[in-house]
Amino acid sequence: MTPSTPLRSTPARLVKAASLLALGFLASCGEEVSWVESLPENRVSTENFRGNETWLDLLELPFRAGSEGSVPKLELLDLGTPVPEESRFEEMQSGRGGASAVLSDQRRAWLVPLESRTSFEVEVERGGRLRTSFGVRRPSGVDLPLGVTIGMGVDFVTGGGIKSVARAIVTPGGQDQWLDVVADVPGPGTLRFWAELRGEGQAGLELSAAFALPSLEFETKRVRDVIVISVDTLRADRLGCYGYERDTSPNIDRLASRGVVFENCLSQAPWTLPSYGSLFTSLYPAKHRAGISEKADIWTKGGEASDYAKLGQKLIDSVPTLASALSEAGYRTAGFYFNPYLTPRTGMSRGFDEYAFLRYSANAGVDRALEWLRHHEGLPRFLFLQLIDPHWPYAPPAPYDTQFSPRSVDSLENYPWPLASVRYNPQTEKRKELLSDLYDGEIAYADAELQRIFAYFERPEVLSKPLIVFQSDHGEELWDHGEFEHGHSMHRELLQVPLIISMPGALSPRRVEEDVRMIDVFPTIMNLLGLELPEGLSGTSLVTLARGELQDVHLVGFAESILWGRPYAPFDEAKVLVAEGWKYVAGDGDAPPELYHTSDDPGELNNLAEAEPEVVAELHRRLLAKYEAARGESAHSEVLEFDEAHQSQLEGLGYTGDEAPEDEADEKQTPR
Repeated sequence: MTPSTPLRSTPARLVKAASLLALGFLASCGEEVSWVESLPENRVSTENFRGNETWLDLLELPFRAGSEGSVPKLELLDLGTPVPEESRFEEMQSGRGGASAVLSDQRRAWLVPLESRTSFEVEVERGGRLRTSFGVRRPSGVDLPLGVTIGMGVDFVTGGGIKSVARAIVTPGGQDQWLDVVADVPGPGTLRFWAELRGEGQAGLELSAAFALPSLEFETKRVRDVIVISVDTLRADRLGCYGYERDTSPNIDRLASRGVVFENCLSQAPWTLPSYGSLFTSLYPAKHRAGISEKADIWTKGGEASDYAKLGQKLIDSVPTLASALSEAGYRTAGFYFNPYLTPRTGMSRGFDEYAFLRYSANAGVDRALEWLRHHEGLPRFLFLQLIDPHWPYAPPAPYDTQFSPRSVDSLENYPWPLASVRYNPQTEKRKELLSDLYDGEIAYADAELQRIFAYFERPEVLSKPLIVFQSDHGEELWDHGEFEHGHSMHRELLQVPLIISMPGALSPRRVEEDVRMIDVFPTIMNLLGLELPEGLSGTSLVTLARGELQDVHLVGFAESILWGRPYAPFDEAKVLVAEGWKYVAGDGDAPPELYHTSDDPGELNNLAEAEPEVVAELHRRLLAKYEAARGESAHSEVLEFDEAHQSQLEGLGYTGDEAPEDEADEKQTPR
């Protein structure tokens, strides 16, 4: 454990005394509070296990080519449903009407060319429950001729003969999707995977049969599931369990009442991609590189970035992820997401067996999560579920749109309004209140849908209750400091995020006031499961705080990576240090520094930088050291490149293609 310079604190600090920070201490008469970089490990070895105790991954076994000479290849295959181009209004209404679609569904699979009939075999030494998914890869835009179908199946072969274990007709048409299969294998023997084309007009078809994620499950001890639920763009202070007066989150609040609520959790970035990069890797953005652009790298050197890609880089390949660590430990892993930044193109899919990009809103995500959980019952499961509600545009379905708002979404003219119009133009107080009300309605809608996940695990037949982590990537500014949305500042409304950890039998209900970081989630999960931590993580396990074994010990916070820079923000890049009761924001170039005394000024409204130059100087020195340590010897990663369809999806959420508009009257859009 490496403590930072120890300081004393009191609610009645003398502002002038704070300047003594440069000397390493503050005079006060209050109790001592420690600020540290890490905490002691406290591994909870309740259910330590390895995957081969519960199931066997058949993709890791050797195979024999069938009589046709077919040789499968292990690949990642992405199947999904193309969605027609929609206007902002059409997309909003599709989501509000409960529509759903799977735009992308990536799985590890055996692929074998399919001409007429193909097969290959795998030897298994014991019986069990077989789980796999059938799929077909075809050239983009090519449909099967009328009357042509594809049969796929698995046979069990022994000296006593051949028994069909599973078979199905898989006919890709307007959409490509996986067909999940569950079947019993009676004992040791040979599993023959086969596929065949049936019907006339087969010549020249370039098809491959795919058998995804085949596994054999054994009857063994129960293992605790790991469920990470993330609600994009969710402010902590809009949840009842964080003190909000509105009843936006009764189901999340019930989860909080049974778990550990971390009241002061700092996200490592004010926008999606670098924040999730830190959640998945327990590294700072400067190290994991996801979303980092040239402007972030030249921050300490001055000068201007030269034609950097606004979207930055992808997650660096050399670092482990939470999903890869749990997969290595024997978990089946799945990630379901709505934000286009989490696409496999950004590197976020690493370690997930199944990784699907969904549309449109929370009901589709919960439906898919429950489908996956039911299909994999009996296996150790790690599920990451990311909901897009309450990201812009705020358009909750009825009745949630009028739960807090006097106006329904359908009654608003020209809604959703162009994000640029809301972001850059002055808004009336009435419109601000309306959008804030709709934002709360989005939270209430997501909360209601999440109750279905919680209810699944509350069934009496579920004897081993899961480890559930609930969090958000970042918050949302609703004109707290005169601006709107996220990605443009380092204020509390963007960086303070909810963090709730529930693990019945291992963690008692508790509220933790001490400062923690999102990078601490990965090592905390591993500690709670009794698993070894990968080397090189920047975060630390929070188990000692969660169990009340440490108090008044805060973790030094660091955040970075601005998405929307000048002229919307006072800087193109900024770094943040949270330590000793202070929050220091250092922008690039000539951006003025910001200094807030957070215990006295939680809303960060009183910038003390000019009044406390000694504090600024000391915290700037420590911030530079923290940044260099966080970055280490990180290499550059690949620059992100998105195709036209993906760019369109990002634009729908306001990420790209949204320049400041000319002044406009906008009277028609003003709520009446």
